[in-house]
This record gives sequence, structure tokens and C-alpha cells, in this order.
Amino acid sequence: MAADQDLTAWKLDEIRRVERDAIASGDYPAPLLMERAGRAAFRALRQRWPLLENLLVVCGAGNNGGDGYLVAGLAREAGLAVQLFETSAQPRSDEATRARQFALKTGVQLLDRLPDALPDGSLVVDALLGIGFSGELREREAGICRAINRLPAPCFSLDMPSGVNPACGSADPDAVHADMTISFIGLKAGLLTGSAAAHAGQVITVGIGIGDQLSREPVEILGSCSLSPWLQPAPADSHKGRRGTCLVIGGAEGMAGAAMLAAQAALMTGVGKVRLVCGSAVATGITGSFPEVMTVQVTHYRQLLPILEDASSLVVGPGLGRSAWSQQMLYAALQKGIPTLLDADALRLLKHSKLKPHPACLLTPHPGEAADLLGKSSNEIQQDRFSALKDLVAGFGCATLLKGNGSIVASPEGGLAICRAGSPSMARAGMGDVLSGIVGGLLARRPESGVQALKAGTWLHAAAADQLLTEGGDWSVLPSRLVQQLPAFVRQLES
Repeated sequence: MAADQDLTAWKLDEIRRVERDAIASGDYPAPLLMERAGRAAFRALRQRWPLLENLLVVCGAGNNGGDGYLVAGLAREAGLAVQLFETSAQPRSDEATRARQFALKTGVQLLDRLPDALPDGSLVVDALLGIGFSGELREREAGICRAINRLPAPCFSLDMPSGVNPACGSADPDAVHADMTISFIGLKAGLLTGSAAAHAGQVITVGIGIGDQLSREPVEILGSCSLSPWLQPAPADSHKGRRGTCLVIGGAEGMAGAAMLAAQAALMTGVGKVRLVCGSAVATGITGSFPEVMTVQVTHYRQLLPILEDASSLVVGPGLGRSAWSQQMLYAALQKGIPTLLDADALRLLKHSKLKPHPACLLTPHPGEAADLLGKSSNEIQQDRFSALKDLVAGFGCATLLKGNGSIVASPEGGLAICRAGSPSMARAGMGDVLSGIVGGLLARRPESGVQALKAGTWLHAAAADQLLTEGGDWSVLPSRLVQQLPAFVRQLES
């Protein structure tokens, strides 16, 4: 999980606009910006690796390589042993050429090939491609990236790990795996989601004097402030009716656990009542496990319609199945326009039926479900998660969460948010059901909140899991334990 405290990220187009406008104004010539970037990068690596003795800098022919040349020269001036591998002795820009000349004057050691080993106390600086990469790595570039990844030393990437697409968060299979990435001008949204987040390591940001000029289409980074509306003290005359009713619809034969997790997670959000609609075959077991959940046995959609009258929010999908009964339940749930979270089997049924979600629905697909909804492959979804999310919102007219590494949220009203919390330890069956219950419970308490409940629930779910990981390790991050963790975690936020 990234360690910096940025609250806003930016799309690549906005980063490029600010840099272009700054240079065109004459106040920030390109050589000045490159010098600031190089010096900022050198300061950052000295702070992160204070005992560093040896540096291997890999420079490409573009301006990212120019940044690398400056780091190499500054390191040599500071007394470090510096080796330099370059893909071209003729950089493409005047400022990068001057940076190369500076590095050579300091006495860096030029290499004909990348070494197979490095001395102890070494660091690799990746200045090969930066933000200029898209598509697939060429054969030579891929070979260099593989060689960097094989070296037994940490790696520091300048602006972007080479082989990572800064616009959409995808990464070539051979992309550099950095231990730390420094993002110049502003935090790039493409670093925070999908494969990119797995390649970037710790991410730090430096504005190099022009970061304050970023202004268009900021990308929100979710944090505890998204949960603020739900942390306000309840009125003294509050009662369960005022705290909302969340109705979970699911728990088909053999899948009762998913519905149980969603219902219990909803309970932990402070909602007034949680009801669970399920098939008769599993109802008894669910009632015994969760006495606070009011379980209702329903066999036909007409039985569900009057139950909906009391619901402030619906969660449809966890353990729903894909039977005729499942289709009836989804049909009934969509009739009254109640704020509704659709997940798991509900999304599959939505795709393969004539049913349409209403504007108060929230969709929460993982990449596989998103692929099914859009008629694409999971790989296509992951290659450009931003575009996939945009297509989901436009196609279904609902606020949507695309789950995964660096989950992202968007709504028809616009705006984009990224959740940086979470870890691979959450990749377990049942975690999505817990998320559905959390969002459903928050939505029941504030039915008008819509996308805000989706953002708050997404962050709460991931941040609480991070705390569980810190306290108990990877094996402790179980969906049921996460549910039990929620009250204590929220209590910390309140205090």
C-alpha cells in the first residue's frame, strides 16, 4: 500500500497540460523543470536509502533519461560510486543532452551492458521510459526491464516504472517493479490502480514548482473523510425506524454464507434493522447464526413486494444464484426504485435478462463481472480500468465501483475516486459480500447518499482490512473477522 498522504490525483492529460503551459509561459523553461525534477529525485533517494554507496542509473533517450542523468551526476558529486547504462548516446532533447554532459563531467562510469550483480548497498534508478510509454514494450526495452528486475537491489523509478502506462494503469508483463516511484508535478492516477499499483511500490509526489497549477478534473483519493456523514452523533430521540432498514436478498441453496456475511456486515454499520430474504431451505440456519437479522422465507416475487415497503436500501446478489427464483427476486427488487446495491449474481442476471437497473442502483463488479457486463475479456478490463468504468457508468446509468487493486468509483454526474487502501490479503471468497453489506447498511442510514455511500463503504472495507493485516498478519484477514473488526475501527475514527 502506498505511503504518501496525497488527497488528490490527476489524469495524465492534466499533468501534460500543466507542464506544456508552464514551459510556454516562459517562466518555467524545460531545463529548469528537468533540473528541479533531478534534484528532487536525488533528495528523495538519499532520504529513503541514507546508507546508499553505489548507484546504477539506467537512462533512456527521452527526458526521463535526462532526469536520470542529473541524478547520476548529483550522486557522483556527493561521493557515491555511480554506474550509468544508456540506451543512446544522443538524447532526443537539448535539455537531456545537457544533463548527459553534466553526468559525464562528474566522472560516472559508463557501461556497455547491464551487470548481472551489484555490490551491497546499491540502488537501481529506472529512468528508461517515464510517462512516454504506452502499448507494449519493444524487445530491447523489455530485455532491459527484465534485467533491472533480476538485479538483487532495490529500484527507484523516476515519474513512472518503465513499462507502465501512465494513462490507464496497465503494465507490460516485463515492466519494472519499483520499490519507490517519484511522481513529478502531481500524483498520477494511472499509478494507483490495476497492475500499475503493483509495480510502483511506495509513491511520493513532488510539484517541481508547478504542481499548484493543476486544476482540471481532479481524481479523489478516498479516505476517512468520506465516512464523516455517518460519524455524526445520533439525535437523542433517535430510534431504529430513523436509522433505516437494509434488506438483503440472497442466500440460495448452497450459498447461504454469502448472504449471512452481507447481512452481518450491514448490521455493523449502525443501521436500525437488517432483514434477509432467502429461500426456505436455508432460512433456519441463517436465523440461528444471526439472531439480530430478521429472516424472511420467500418463494415467489409477489411475497417480496410488501416486504419492500419497509426497506430503506436493498442489497441484491450475495448468494442469490441464477435460478428462476433468483430472477424473480431481482425483478421484484427493481420495481420500486429503492436505493439498491447490485453485486455478484445480480450482475450476471442483469446482463443476461431484459431487466434494467434504475438510477438509484449502485453496481459493484469485479473485473470478471465487468467483462461480462461489457462483453469483453477480463484482460481488456484490466488494460484500461478507467475506460471500463466509464463504459459501465454510461451503459447502465448508475454509480459504479470497479473492484480490484486500486478500486475506482464513478457516477453519471461525473468525477472519479480511487481507493488506495487494501492489500492482496483481501483476495478471499466472501470479501465482496462484506463490502456489499457495508455499503447497503450505510445506504439505509442515508438513502439519499448514493455514490457517497459507495465511496465511504469502499474505503471503510479496505482500511479496516489493512488494520486487521497489521495486527494479525495475512492469515487473519478473513471476511468474518473483518465484520467483527468494523465497530472497533469506526470507534477509532470517531475518537
